[in-house]
Amino acid sequence: MAKNIWPDDFCCPKCKKTPAYNAVIGDRKYLARRLDLPYFLCGDCRICSYSKELIKQTIRRWKESVVVPDRQIYRESTEALDKVLQYLIKTAGYRLGRFQRK
Repeated sequence: MAKNIWPDDFCCPKCKKTPAYNAVIGDRKYLARRLDLPYFLCGDCRICSYSKELIKQTIRRWKESVVVPDRQIYRESTEALDKVLQYLIKTAGYRLGRFQRK
């Protein structure tokens, strides 16, 4: 059984601090429930990213009471996160980076 992953399990690749994490509210046209998709920001180093493992786990937990194909949810979720990160890169001076597990 895989270990549960939490946002606090990650650290910035440059300064090794636990990053602040935010969530994109993923609403679906075909559902009344929302899905909060976590992503990470390190304000000191100006790095932003998200974890594919954490997204998959979040979808698995959310999907326990919803019947929707996994691939569709994952694709929609990563597209929404990519749009948010691209906005941060263009407007706030962040750059992409991969946050490491502690």
